Amino acid sequence: YYNPHKNMFSIIRHSPQVKNSLLTNNVNTVSEDNTGKLWFGTNEGISILNPVIDGWHHITSAGLPEKLHAMSIMLSRDNQMWAATYGSGLLKINPQTYEISAYTKESQDNRKTGTNNLYNLIEDSSGRIWTGGIWGSTSVIDPVNNTISYVNVTSVRSFIEHNNDMLIGSIDGIFIVDKNTQEVSRPQSEKLINNRFICLEKGPADNLLYLGTDSRGFLIWDIETDSIQQFTINEGLVSNFIRGLKLDDNGTLWISSNRGMSKFDPETGDIVNFNLSDGLANSEFAENAIFMASSNYIFAGGTNGVTYFNPSSIKINNLASIPFLRSISLFGKALSISDDSPLNQNINLQEVMEFRHNQNTISISFS
Repeated sequence: YYNPHKNMFSIIRHSPQVKNSLLTNNVNTVSEDNTGKLWFGTNEGISILNPVIDGWHHITSAGLPEKLHAMSIMLSRDNQMWAATYGSGLLKINPQTYEISAYTKESQDNRKTGTNNLYNLIEDSSGRIWTGGIWGSTSVIDPVNNTISYVNVTSVRSFIEHNNDMLIGSIDGIFIVDKNTQEVSRPQSEKLINNRFICLEKGPADNLLYLGTDSRGFLIWDIETDSIQQFTINEGLVSNFIRGLKLDDNGTLWISSNRGMSKFDPETGDIVNFNLSDGLANSEFAENAIFMASSNYIFAGGTNGVTYFNPSSIKINNLASIPFLRSISLFGKALSISDDSPLNQNINLQEVMEFRHNQNTISISFS
């Protein structure tokens, strides 16, 4: 069996007893610092890969009140790494020294977050860090002016900036926050209110947004006309439980889910699905654990390591394969070519076979 896709995907996994590898295979987030090192947030800490020397550095729970459970990591404009964690609040990490500054619910003044149980974060065009999760409000940190404010939105899964607004995807639908006044509003469409939104991604045009839901596929929202298209398993997706969305430089949308990955062509609406047999590390990917590096490679984390690939190298073979018949058996015995046999020439050349009514147990072997 030959699968033309299998060698197009590569895998990063934890190697037992090997320190110079990923901490664990449960990868929740992937990011990249300004020197090209790759950061993988896991349930056990952060693993940092220097691809030039194939060397790893790990940041574990040392010095933190809770186990370092990294949910989302990003690089800010001042070349600092920020990590939203589940249980330890927000961490600012110097990528050279790995020194950590913590923002938690227990901190004082301008380091006090709305919750320690964070799921995601984003830097807006003004350089402010937005972060949110469950059991508390969304925090907006201004590192330049050394201030922090709060937005009354919880159950947060994702953020995306659009013009003067910050859109927040949550378990309770979409929330629209004015970046200047931080006033909160809701969209008009019921589909944007009554869905559980896991991931948000900018579309190929400024007015288009991709929205991934927890059980109803993904939506394309034209924010100017307020029109919505919905894509589910009925349109060809491998699953309705969307975990991540990433638009590559060719305008193709890559969709991670709980049952594999899909490739969506926005121009034609065509969908191609990939699974473990294609070489993926996971069939179940983690929420928002899909990232495109400066190399244009896409990295997607999940429950069993990281899948990475060059989107331009994923070529779809649209040619229908022709099965090759190896043998045909009658009552468990392979037929041989003879004049008194139903098989009187090569099995792949014979167009018709005739059997008597009592010759009714037939099996075929093919590849």
